[in-house]
Amino acid sequence: MVGAAVIFLFMMSGLDMVMGIFQGWAPPLIVDVVRSFSFLVHYDAIVRGVIDIRDLIYYLAVMGVFLFANVVVVDLKKEPDRTMAGGIKNWDRRTLGIAGLAMAAVFLVSLLVFSTEALRNATVDLTEAKVFTLSDGTKEVLSDIREPVTLRMFVSEELMEQSPALKDYARSVQELLERYAELSNGRIKLEIIHPEPFSPEEDRAVGFGLHGVPITQAGNLGYFGLAGTNTTDDLDTIAFFTPQRESFLEYDLSRLVQNLANPKKKKVGVVTSLPMDADPLKRYRPWQIIEQLRQFFDVQKITLEDPVPEDIDVLMVVHPRDMDDTDRYYIDQHIMRGGKAIIYVDPYSEEATRGNAMQRQPPDDGSDLKKLFEAYGIVYDKNKVLGDRKGAQRVSAGRDALGRPVITDYLAWVTLDGQSGQWRRCRDKRP
Repeated sequence: MVGAAVIFLFMMSGLDMVMGIFQGWAPPLIVDVVRSFSFLVHYDAIVRGVIDIRDLIYYLAVMGVFLFANVVVVDLKKEPDRTMAGGIKNWDRRTLGIAGLAMAAVFLVSLLVFSTEALRNATVDLTEAKVFTLSDGTKEVLSDIREPVTLRMFVSEELMEQSPALKDYARSVQELLERYAELSNGRIKLEIIHPEPFSPEEDRAVGFGLHGVPITQAGNLGYFGLAGTNTTDDLDTIAFFTPQRESFLEYDLSRLVQNLANPKKKKVGVVTSLPMDADPLKRYRPWQIIEQLRQFFDVQKITLEDPVPEDIDVLMVVHPRDMDDTDRYYIDQHIMRGGKAIIYVDPYSEEATRGNAMQRQPPDDGSDLKKLFEAYGIVYDKNKVLGDRKGAQRVSAGRDALGRPVITDYLAWVTLDGQSGQWRRCRDKRP
């Protein structure tokens, strides 16, 4: 009966109804320690594919303490002798047993307090895509922060109670933000705010532009977003954390921190013959790469009728068709004075060919900067195509005869990253 009661308490300690008793008056450390007694809490991270050192310590410590308690209880139930070995009387044995159980309980509590506070970010990411491991780029962004940044995470408790899955995700977001704050050398200040309906905290969330979702029939809203500010009152937000973007969580957080830590964005000049930017008259939306670049940089479309402006940090040339010597000269001058350039050439552009077909023109004849490439020692063969089935992107190829969608690997679109074997093979075979 005692064992069953203890197990029941260990499970109940992580439930919201129990946490609510402590959250009103106890400091966060006490709340975390009480919560850490629950078996279910330590199982959540393992389900996500993350081995938390605190979870390992918890399970090992609980098993050790309960095994020790079992040995003590069994020993106490033995037939009492008048005197034990070494002259210890029976009542002394009972006293020692109870003292041992008390010390074991104190040891377990002390160990949980220590691990909760000191090992908060000691984890091993076992997920296939390393979703919960910070990249080197993020660590570099955090180490380069020079001005203080304040991150305010708004989490409505009522919204979390209604959605257990969202609650687990909120815990992951908070732990990741705590990791960011730890690696920033004190430059990032993290605040966790629990807005209630019609409260000043809700007014702050609305003022920051965070999105609320209905949580009651009366129209009360719940919030789960992030607002970041810096010393010059620049603002950047994540209006609402959606689990569908969990794989992009680190990217979204790093982008926000980068924008606040470096409010003056570098300028990227784009020279292209393709409709990459928005065109309100033709109802064109910007390409996804342009929208992504604008989150980090000041993107400007330029022409080569004049020299490249000196304040352009990076010149991005995409599919440069019909360039004359003057255009190439301006690109060369930008590079020669120390400017950076990214040049994309394509012997056969699908987008340009599609545009030519709409205007009843011949297919695209490709782009090249042969003279510049030769001067820079760049050699490539435009008659060869890189393809790899393992790195090919999966695309929709219409429907089959039965109307079912057809999903296939498109060899012409290859995904390369620093961790892939395909990329390493490409680097090894470079001329």
